[in-house]
Amino acid sequence: AAAAAANNPTIIDDNDDEYYEDDIEQIESTTIQQLNTINNSNHNNANPNSNFWAKGTGFGTGSTHSQWKSDEIIQIQKLHEEHVIYLFDIFCSIFSDKLSEELLDENLIEIINTSCLIPVLESYLRNDSILDISKQGDIHRHCLRLVNCLLHNNKLKSLIYQTSNIESLIENLLQCVQTYTSMIQIDDDEQLNLFSVELKQVYDKIKQDRQIEKENSSQFNINHKQQLVTLEEFYSQTMKLLQFSTYPITIENESGEKILFNKAIKYHYEDMVRDALTINSMQRIKRLAQEQITISTSLPLSFSSTIFVRSDENRMDVMKILMTGP
Repeated sequence: AAAAAANNPTIIDDNDDEYYEDDIEQIESTTIQQLNTINNSNHNNANPNSNFWAKGTGFGTGSTHSQWKSDEIIQIQKLHEEHVIYLFDIFCSIFSDKLSEELLDENLIEIINTSCLIPVLESYLRNDSILDISKQGDIHRHCLRLVNCLLHNNKLKSLIYQTSNIESLIENLLQCVQTYTSMIQIDDDEQLNLFSVELKQVYDKIKQDRQIEKENSSQFNINHKQQLVTLEEFYSQTMKLLQFSTYPITIENESGEKILFNKAIKYHYEDMVRDALTINSMQRIKRLAQEQITISTSLPLSFSSTIFVRSDENRMDVMKILMTGP
């Protein structure tokens, strides 16, 4: 249009600005009339009752159809896990090579240390949910394999012991798996069994290195002085072992008709549990055990407030909880 106007100056004259102003005024006038019509219509149809829901309160309107597409989310998560597994395998092939260990210098080790490799490993090892491990066992096993490769690399094992919490996370995972298997007393979960084998190998390697360090270091002699800890640290270390445990809340009934409760303690839902039918399906028992393991490792613990849980020895769905506050 600009080129056409430049070639034909007669197309645009001095009166065009007046035409543009007239068009704008006409549009504004039409818009104001439409708004007045809408306001008058709403005013005439308004409910004369003064009791009404203010805007933003009351019942919602519109469709409640969920836009969540679980199949697509699961597919995206699966592709992401495959990508991470592929990267873990590449790192394992590099770090397990003796030639690559000789080529590692201080600069390259510092690059690895400042990268996101160790935090990513910690994030996967921090997930101690037995349910997630059973469903997503592949990525957790490859994570353990990479940790094992780092432990067998003399130049990179310091990243595990000195700059990360992987050692404590491995111990926590092993405790969770052992507790779960002792509760279920059945090993039909293939993913969890494979994960347990990898986990035990990493744990044994850590214990072996710590034993060698203990024998070669003078700080573990008989005259070693115990470090002083604060009252809050002492409380956390002591009460951590008491946060979750089992207790005989119910008593086994030989007739099997109704559940008998321990008279030494009171249970608020005693009548409800006694009248309810006991469902002893293996799927339900596994699910309860998985939830209990997650609870046992995620309870809040601090000097000011803590939660303690006791689960029944006979029924995992019967619990008593104690909450302490500041």
